[in-house]
Amino acid sequence: MAYPATIDAPDTTMQGGSLLSTNDHATDHRLLGSAVINLETKLGVGSGSAAANQILVGQGAGTSSWGTVWNNGVMGTPLINGGTISGAAVSGTFNNPVLGTPTIQAWDGWIQEAGTWNNLGTDTHTGTFSIVTDVTGKYQNGMRMKFTSGGSTQYGMITNVGVFSGGSTIFTFYAGTAYALGGGSITSPFYSPNKTPFGFITNPTYWTEQYKSSSDFSLSPATGVWVNPGTATVVIPIGIWRAWYSVVLQANTTSAPNILATFSTGTATQSDTDFTTILSASAAAVLNFTASREKFISLASKTSYFLNAQYNGTASLLSFLGASYAPTIINVTSAYL
Repeated sequence: MAYPATIDAPDTTMQGGSLLSTNDHATDHRLLGSAVINLETKLGVGSGSAAANQILVGQGAGTSSWGTVWNNGVMGTPLINGGTISGAAVSGTFNNPVLGTPTIQAWDGWIQEAGTWNNLGTDTHTGTFSIVTDVTGKYQNGMRMKFTSGGSTQYGMITNVGVFSGGSTIFTFYAGTAYALGGGSITSPFYSPNKTPFGFITNPTYWTEQYKSSSDFSLSPATGVWVNPGTATVVIPIGIWRAWYSVVLQANTTSAPNILATFSTGTATQSDTDFTTILSASAAAVLNFTASREKFISLASKTSYFLNAQYNGTASLLSFLGASYAPTIINVTSAYL
C-alpha cells in the first residue's frame, strides 16, 4: 500500500465513549485509522526512507522528509564537551547532522572590543580614550588592554573608568614606560580581566616611574626646614601605586641633631608622615643616614612627589650622597601589576 500523499479524513462515526472490551471489528478499524491520522499529522505525509546520517525534518504542518540538510534550523545554546557555545541563535543550513568532536579555538586571554576606542589624547605615560557605549559594567581598574596605534601593538592597564554620560564613557589607562603613546587612531582594541594575557609584559620595570641620581647635592638649610635638591622628584599618574624611596643623607653637625627624610607632594613640606624617617644623635658628629620608606598611594589625578630632607639642630651642611655612597632612588610601581 502506498504511503498517503495527504492526511486521511477522520472517521466521524467513531464514538468517544466506546470501550475496548465492547468494540466490534469495524470499530477496531476505526480506532487504528484514527491513530494513523494522528501520526500523519505529527510526522507528515509523502514517501521517504531513513538512511544512515539522515534526520527527519519537519517542513510545515503535516509535512516532513528524511535528508542531510536542516534548512533554517535554529540552535539555541548546545552543550559541547562540557562547555557552552553562547551568543545569538544560529539560523541557516545545517549540513551533515553528525556532530563529532568540535575543535574549540585556543583563547589567548584577550576579548575583542566590539566598539571603537577614540583617542582623546595622552599625557606622558597615561592615555585617555572614549567609547560610544556604556562600559561601566564591563571595564574596571586594573584590567589589561591591547590595541594598535601608529602601526605597532601597545599594551596598558585601565586606571579609571568614568561615568557613562552624553552617550559615551571616558576611561584612562597607564601604558607604562615601554610604549610611546601618540595621538593617532586606535584599531584592534582588546581588553582582558586576566593578569597575564598573552603578550602582556609583567616585568615591573616597564610599569615603574623612577627617579635615580648618582650625584651628590649639598644644601645649607635653616634648622627645621624641609629642602629638596631640586631634581629629586617624580610625576605619578592617576592610579594606585607602590611608592618607595632610598637616599643616603649626611649632616655635619655641631650639636645633637635629628636628620629626617620624607616623600611629599611639596618641595618644602611633609605631606604624609607615613613616608617620614628620622635618625637622632646624642652628640655632635658627621652623621650618615640611609633613609627608606614604602607605602601604597591612590591618586585621582596626576601628582608630583618630592624627596625632601631636614635636620634639627646645628649643622653646616645637609647632603644627598648619591655619588659618594649609593644612588638616590624613587620607584613608583603600579599596584595593578
